Parts: sequence; C-alpha cells; structure tokens
Amino acid sequence: ASLETLLTHLNSGDDATVVAALDVFAEQERVHLIPALILYHPSRPVVLRALELFALDGRQDFMAILRLLLRHDDPEIRAAALRTRGWVFGPSLDLYEPFADDESPIVAATALVGLVSFGGGDAAQRARGTLQACAESGSHEQRLALALAIRYSPGASYIDLLVQLANATEVDIRIAVAQAMREILSARFVPALLPML
Repeated sequence: ASLETLLTHLNSGDDATVVAALDVFAEQERVHLIPALILYHPSRPVVLRALELFALDGRQDFMAILRLLLRHDDPEIRAAALRTRGWVFGPSLDLYEPFADDESPIVAATALVGLVSFGGGDAAQRARGTLQACAESGSHEQRLALALAIRYSPGASYIDLLVQLANATEVDIRIAVAQAMREILSARFVPALLPML
C-alpha cells in the first residue's frame, strides 16, 4: 500500500510532492522501483533529481531516454544528462568533445570539466586551457557554469580555478564556488572562504 501511494505521488501536479516521493524511494533504498519514464517529466527539478538518484544507485536501464535528454531543450537537463552518462556508463572523449563548444555555458563547462577529469592527453590540456581562460575573463554565465560544473565533478585539479573564481564580485558565483569547495575540502580554500563570511 505504501508503494502504491508513493507511485501515485510520482504523478502529482506539484513538483515538490514528486521530488519528495523520489527522495523517499532513495531513503528506503528502492530507487530501482522508480519508473525510468519519470525522466520524461515536464519539470526540470524532477528530472534533475531523478537523474541524480539513478546515477547514485548505478542504474543502467535508462540509456535510451538518456540519449534523448542529451538533446533536450533545457541546457541544465542536457548538462545533467551529460554528467550522468559519464558517471553511469563511463566517460569518454567521444562523449564530451561534441559538447565542449555548446552554446549553453553550463553544457560546455560540464563537457570541459569532463574532458579534464577523464579525457587525458591533448584534449584534456586544451580543455584545461579553456577553463583557465573562462575563470580569468569569462562572462558571468560562463564563470557561474564553471563553478557549478566543478561542484558536480570535484577534484584536486580544480583547486586553483576555484580560488580564482572566489574573487568574483557576483554573489551567485561566490555561492557556487563555496558549494564546490565543500566537495573538495582543501585547506587552501580557507583564505578565500573567510571573506565570504
């Protein structure tokens, strides 16, 4: 009966109710019972949360839908689909390179971070140079996207970029930087974090 109730809540017109139902599935370690068709939901928060849960659970039964999400109109969903594809099915140059020049800053940043983290070789070096240029002189949207992309794919190789981005005057960028720093937990972040208090 509880399962039926939860599945019913996945059809709610209220996004918060659907996300709450997804979270209950996760808390009860029943992510495998969430229908993959939830990824067709019209709400961005619902799709993003479902992708995150599927990736954390290691599910691989949604590849066909994931391919469609890589062409979604919403750039945040495309970026999340790109991240999820790399996490669940393995990263590759063929996955990230086509998106490195995407018109959306968040999609491009996600692809570039993916190339740096997993690509190796010349492609990773070129991506690293592009990310450095973005941190130094990118637009507001590009720098924000970079901080968000690093948050979801953290690593020690991004410490210098985050320290540099922490000098931004825009509050939303500094918040995103602080959230990314929380995922890496380097003592080198302390001097940059203190002024944010």
